[in-house]
Amino acid sequence: QAAAALRAVGMEQEAAVCENFYSRMKASIRSHLIDWDTYTFLGNCQGAQAVGIFYGAMTVEEQKKAAAALVDMIHADNDHIACGILGSRVIFHVLTRFGYGDLAYKMITQPDAPSYGYWVSKGLTTLEEHMVQDASQNHHFFGFVSAWFIKDICGIEYNESLSDSKAVCFRPHFLSKLEHAKAWFGTPEGRVSSSFVRSGDLITLTLEVPNGVSGCCQLEDGWVDS
Repeated sequence: QAAAALRAVGMEQEAAVCENFYSRMKASIRSHLIDWDTYTFLGNCQGAQAVGIFYGAMTVEEQKKAAAALVDMIHADNDHIACGILGSRVIFHVLTRFGYGDLAYKMITQPDAPSYGYWVSKGLTTLEEHMVQDASQNHHFFGFVSAWFIKDICGIEYNESLSDSKAVCFRPHFLSKLEHAKAWFGTPEGRVSSSFVRSGDLITLTLEVPNGVSGCCQLEDGWVDS
């Protein structure tokens, strides 16, 4: 993303430096920080595994195997969150991307700590510094989950290529535990919104884009439009 931003403002030399650094870092990670027998990252924990998958150190096929290993780690932690700020920023996106969205939802809504559901059960309306012990109740660090609501449940992917600010693609995930969901995102051209309502085996999906914005929709495997 840094390279794309630099190239957008004509800083080609600086963009090339970023791309070279990325290539060297990726090669080093693949050589020194991955156990290729188990497709696990050094540390063997939820956070390292999720971060390694999310930031593209592996091919897509390798990521699938690493995601399965991540699920095993989560089950070993009794389907609870067992990572810090960096891991929690990406872990739910990774799970949903590889077909484990329901597990992500379960981790988030667990009634006991560590989970967001635990905070809700305590009556909190803000985020605490820690998910287990009582702490400051004015921290944004675990707020990344809101991006998961918007991008993965309702599927709003705005300008995902970083090259067209007037394009959006919708990739919703109809999690089995959810009867309905709704999200919106403000763009310079106006509001983009996505919502769905479940009725038995059917889903009514409603998408809205403002004038001047192009849109596409991709449904996950097993769902067809009619």
